[in-house]
Amino acid sequence: MTGRPLRILLASPAYWPARAFGGPVVVARELIGRLVGRGHVVDVVTTTLVDLGSRPAARSYVATVDGATVHYIGTPLHYRWMGITPTLPLAFRRLLRPDVAHIFGFRDPVTTLTAAWCRLRRIPYVFEPLGMFRPRLRKVWLKGALDASLYRGVASSAAFVVCSSPRERDDVIACGVAAERVRVRGNGFPEPVDLTAPLGSDLRASLGLAPTRASCSTSAASLRGRESNICLRSRAGCPRFTSCSPGPTTATVSRRS
Repeated sequence: MTGRPLRILLASPAYWPARAFGGPVVVARELIGRLVGRGHVVDVVTTTLVDLGSRPAARSYVATVDGATVHYIGTPLHYRWMGITPTLPLAFRRLLRPDVAHIFGFRDPVTTLTAAWCRLRRIPYVFEPLGMFRPRLRKVWLKGALDASLYRGVASSAAFVVCSSPRERDDVIACGVAAERVRVRGNGFPEPVDLTAPLGSDLRASLGLAPTRASCSTSAASLRGRESNICLRSRAGCPRFTSCSPGPTTATVSRRS
């Protein structure tokens, strides 16, 4: 690689603002934002999925997110976060040829087709399976059969397989990928929130707290599916606590004694 800016293509089964699909969407956004910040040109191909409760847009559109050009491909059908995107080949024709691609996900139409397109065009790519490389949980036998046939070329043709931890690296190597082709790269996270800073007046008013009342801090966090429930306890010794349940676009606040 030279020091010149690169044109990078990232393929993902879901992208911002699809926060309902959990950590991978946030990780991808942080990764892309930092690549753009270093002067690289980034295109993203993804579905129009936002969450599982709403119907994804059937028509494609293009938007700029954090300096990257995001191609949201019309998604008339989907199963969980695996969107069916019939017009993805047309989107490839409109793209300028990338220097390298990043396949961000596994066993979905967008990443599988993008990897195949890169192989046909001889575009080098890295493959990040997001912890899904070893078949687990549901339909393990079907996943194993598809990995040995339809999805076989995704990993075998990748320049490198990217893992987020040494444990995932060991898992990928145990599944047959050569150790020298596996790289560990930690996940990027948004800038941390300063919990010692004064709470905003709107939140204080909704909780019935005086402007000078001691601020709240995180005391516990529990995961329920892909949604976080965060409990906040007052440091001033108040026996009440507040439960904040953030969703894809809204957050609910409740008080208990």
